[in-house]
Amino acid sequence: MDVAIRGDLATCLTLRLAPSTWLFAVARGFGAVDGTPIARAALVRLEAECRRRARAEARRQRLARSHAAAGMLCGALARVNGALYLRSAGHDDYVPAACSLSAALVVGNRAYVAHAGSTAVYLVHGSSVFALTGGDTFDDAAQPVLARALGVAPVLTFAVSSIGLECGDVLAFCGHAVDPSADAGRFVEFLERGPEEQVLRVRYEPSDDEPVVRRTGFLAAVALRMRALFR
Repeated sequence: MDVAIRGDLATCLTLRLAPSTWLFAVARGFGAVDGTPIARAALVRLEAECRRRARAEARRQRLARSHAAAGMLCGALARVNGALYLRSAGHDDYVPAACSLSAALVVGNRAYVAHAGSTAVYLVHGSSVFALTGGDTFDDAAQPVLARALGVAPVLTFAVSSIGLECGDVLAFCGHAVDPSADAGRFVEFLERGPEEQVLRVRYEPSDDEPVVRRTGFLAAVALRMRALFR
């Protein structure tokens, strides 16, 4: 796996759960839970839940079966949502914190994608770009309003879609939905240099090695210049 992150590292998650099994996610939100920004709190809880569920060898082996992988991801996200709702002290008339989150559990050459809110996941396959998540916002308002998000209600149902990956395919996780109508080259360039400041980009390679995470965009360029100055 080749993993590139643009923007806030704390709102992106890359985690190897087992051989040939990875979890990737991006979150974006407002408000805080126990003093921690809710996007970061959601990813910390998601990591803990998935680590717990993949701890036993028998459970790790079951992840190779599609229904088990989808169920694990849905169950983990449901637990995360319930915990965020309880800790945020919200109710029907007051929402102090809410979080959009898009996640993919990659098992072998299959990706299981779950989503809620205004974040998004795209697949770049060859010269084509496909949106793997829908929009959970009312865009006709002056500002987009979330229709579904973590932490707003005690129960949130997640649907999981499944897609096969080929070597060289790219999964792009974005803090906001973007226009995928451009060709693959322009779309990837937009993710690298466009106005979207929160991007987690995963290039699929059939390897069991740990993902190589690197920074892209403005901060990466600044870091390179700083290293050159102090040589």
